[in-house]
Amino acid sequence: MTARCRLAVLLAIVACGLALPGGATAIPCEPGRCATFDAPGALGPVIAGPDGNMWFLGDGFVGRMDLGGNLTRFPAPVGAGSDLTVGADGALYFSGAGVVGRMGTDGAYTLTRTGVSTAGPLAPATDGSVLFGASGNSLVRLRGGDVVGTSGSPLAQSAARNPAPAPPPPTAMVRGPDGAVWFAEAGRPSIGRLGDDGNITHFPLPPEFGDQIGGMTAGPDGGIWFTAPKGFRVGRLSTRGSFTSYRTSWNPYAITAGPSHSIWFAMTDSGRWTIVRMVPAGYMSYWQLPGQVRAIGVGPDHAVYVTHAGSIERLLPFLGAYPIRSRRLPMSPFTHAVTLRFFCSKFDLVYCAGTVVLRYQGRVVGATPFSQRVNDAPSTRMVLNRFGRNLVRRLGRVPVDATLDQHDAGGATRQTYASFTLVRRHR
Repeated sequence: MTARCRLAVLLAIVACGLALPGGATAIPCEPGRCATFDAPGALGPVIAGPDGNMWFLGDGFVGRMDLGGNLTRFPAPVGAGSDLTVGADGALYFSGAGVVGRMGTDGAYTLTRTGVSTAGPLAPATDGSVLFGASGNSLVRLRGGDVVGTSGSPLAQSAARNPAPAPPPPTAMVRGPDGAVWFAEAGRPSIGRLGDDGNITHFPLPPEFGDQIGGMTAGPDGGIWFTAPKGFRVGRLSTRGSFTSYRTSWNPYAITAGPSHSIWFAMTDSGRWTIVRMVPAGYMSYWQLPGQVRAIGVGPDHAVYVTHAGSIERLLPFLGAYPIRSRRLPMSPFTHAVTLRFFCSKFDLVYCAGTVVLRYQGRVVGATPFSQRVNDAPSTRMVLNRFGRNLVRRLGRVPVDATLDQHDAGGATRQTYASFTLVRRHR
């Protein structure tokens, strides 16, 4: 490790020392759907950390939030334009002006000097190193606290000799499904690909996308997805270089690959913000949110996390159907059927469909599929099996446990539970 490339002193910023704990104030929104937690100073990226918590960047600190919303802040040299990622070694990496920091989950970090004055995007590479996007679309490779190489145009040496302002760094960067690092090139409408061999391939954007990329993510379908705010589009770039575009009604910015085999992105119009869930086929559904969306990420609990100015919101994308009205289920003496009624919120981003199974002391008494989509019947009819109907005839009232196995449009599943009472109805 060279003295020029790394700060020699380990900045031992431990949780019990300079960490700034903060209480979590949950601001209720729709019950069971989302919660908003105060996070003063929150700026940008929010990601799932290696310790099962959410991590985010703030004004002069790296923040940690557990799934209960409790915050801890670790002072660090970060600010607007900084990025945050998890490396192959399980550590957190953040970028700042002229430095990249490596932080443990206890908040202690070391800094590596990058040789440039700007903060840029970060992405882990397949060889265990971390790539930093620097001025002029150059990529700096870091390993073990050292700068071990650059790819792309010359970096610090030429910039030091040139009195003109240094060109900006890439605006976004992500490790793709193919293991290569993909980045949005600054100063031109193009996406670059850095392969394992060190070669960079350029993919110019088709004209309909405009000349700006707002965010990038590796999609669940093997493609690179990005937002084009000026073109009112979300785009997909295959690893072979072909583009697909999807029109949006507002300007899209932050984007992430989320639960349910879907792409999630934020778009805005005249100060209004909406979170959009889109399956790779292009079908979109929406969730309106208050306040500006600065970043979007996915947690270890498969919830979608949104950074606002001073707060972080957790959105559960798969609430699903739940029982309504009476839990008392009279059995028809003629058909041996009972009628169940479920409710699916109009704001839910799923189809609300699956299977419901009733059990008495672990033994199945009835099962049937159900669907609560907009045009479906408002109730679900279940014919009890022989064991179930004989049980109801004999006991008159039978407490049963219900298991709802639900699935959404993206193929995600969720299991929920409820209780009912089967009742014998006389002729």
